[in-house]
Amino acid sequence: MKKFVLLHGLGFWYNECFGPSLTKSIKDMGAEYKAAEFPLINSGKLSFDSWKKGMDNLVKDFKLDDNTVVIAHSLSTFFILKYLKLTNSTINTLITISGAKLDISSYTGQAENDILKVPGLIEFMNTQDEYNYVKQNVKNKIAIYSNGDQYFSIEMLQAYADALDAKKMFLKDRGHFGRTAANNGIPELNELVKNIIS
Repeated sequence: MKKFVLLHGLGFWYNECFGPSLTKSIKDMGAEYKAAEFPLINSGKLSFDSWKKGMDNLVKDFKLDDNTVVIAHSLSTFFILKYLKLTNSTINTLITISGAKLDISSYTGQAENDILKVPGLIEFMNTQDEYNYVKQNVKNKIAIYSNGDQYFSIEMLQAYADALDAKKMFLKDRGHFGRTAANNGIPELNELVKNIIS
């Protein structure tokens, strides 16, 4: 049976957004999951290394393998690409939510939302080698995104999906799927999870 690894974003953990709805769907189907708790932006400890240590601890008893489905939101969509390549890991399915492709080679500090000015965030940005690794070594890739994302343009979100050759799942008017998704979760994601398990 598939097992799930849930990776949260920069500002809050899964239980503060669509996590409760998602984990209920996973548990109702009898599958196992682990949810990360990485240092957040307000912790003063945000770095790729701190997240890697957290991920290393998570997978000690919950190995990444051909039965693993990773669901990553926001910053974790950057992190997981770097982590998989760095550790030479493979998984069955990667589902990303609000993943964006940023061209750091030409970044001037004038991003439309200045997201890269967050201390430590530049460490998470992806290289083409990382996109290629995941594209070639992860069997199933699904990118969920929406218009009205307050951090990333629709072009950035689509470019991320294209770079991974991921199946695109565009959900209208959902923004960044943050705390506004806490009440109802993401029903389409829950259904996708049920289909993967069954």
